[in-house]
Amino acid sequence: MAESIFARVSRLLSATVEDAVDRMEQAGGDAVMREAIREADRAIDEVKAEHQSTMARRLQAARQQKMLTERAEELTTKAKFALGEGREDLAEAALSRQVDFEAEAKKLDAVQQQAREEEQRLDDGLAALSARKRQMEDALQAYLISRREAALG
Repeated sequence: MAESIFARVSRLLSATVEDAVDRMEQAGGDAVMREAIREADRAIDEVKAEHQSTMARRLQAARQQKMLTERAEELTTKAKFALGEGREDLAEAALSRQVDFEAEAKKLDAVQQQAREEEQRLDDGLAALSARKRQMEDALQAYLISRREAALG
């Protein structure tokens, strides 16, 4: 499986922050810090988009599962009716389709669980990225204050 968006964004953000701090120390300017904050914003936007996509996938699986369950229940009713009419062939066909629908619905449980886990990882990543962005903003403010104080003497 491809590397998750969270892992990629975390690695990118971590490297970017370290580079930004190094460049800021060398250049002595706040522009680098501001760019690092903008990059953090972009990373946060990417994680949010991935989260929305994952949530949509989970909700779609839930809708499909509900539809399959309803169709399986309809087939049970049809099979009972067919048996009552002496049409065992139709009842058998309905039950066969019912089993197929139930199997598909069960597979969708795994899809939903996987999506929930991915949503949780993305939520955790989003919280970490947001916290890191706040730290960078605080560091920028502290840097600007210290520069102002140094200029005033």
